[in-house]
Amino acid sequence: MNMYDLSNYVKPFKECEVPNVGLANVSSRSLIDKHQMCIEILEGIMHFEQRKKHRIESIEGFAGTFPELRRKYVNDIDTINRCIKRLEQRYNSVLNGC
Repeated sequence: MNMYDLSNYVKPFKECEVPNVGLANVSSRSLIDKHQMCIEILEGIMHFEQRKKHRIESIEGFAGTFPELRRKYVNDIDTINRCIKRLEQRYNSVLNGC
């Protein structure tokens, strides 16, 4: 026996030595993909909020004095609100894994 041979003293690691905790049954890659999707949805919500802000500014400005144009912008804002609501629902369903 070699005096530097420690193989008889070293025990190999076994999974049963450490309890599984947290997200052990979910792959990290799938979580990253899920959160990336959520980020993209939130960016879409931000885009629609910016469009809504521009439409409101247009109504409050000169374009708001023309009834037909005002009606069109109000309709656009309603459509944008529906888009935001739909994206929020999508965000919640992706985040909750439904």
